[in-house]
Amino acid sequence: MGLVLLLKTLFHMKATDAVCGFTFLRKEAAEQLVRESSQDNGWFYTIEFLLRAERDGMKIYDMPVEWQEDDQELSDSDVSSEKGISSGRQTQKIND
Repeated sequence: MGLVLLLKTLFHMKATDAVCGFTFLRKEAAEQLVRESSQDNGWFYTIEFLLRAERDGMKIYDMPVEWQEDDQELSDSDVSSEKGISSGRQTQKIND
């Protein structure tokens, strides 16, 4: 829940699930989003993809996925999360 709250606060994301579940797109929409998105191939790419789709006014059907969080200490994934969010903020500033 923490990541979704952060994305809603920083990026005003409307979707409720940014990293789990499946993404189905029309070919034209997928090609447009790939062109617009960064070349980052990390986990943040899927979030950027969703945020750009929202910003472009694409219709998004949000289907929740049940998720169980692991209780673990700060990991490489957490550090990567912070870098991805920071990168996304920079992209948002450029595009606004």
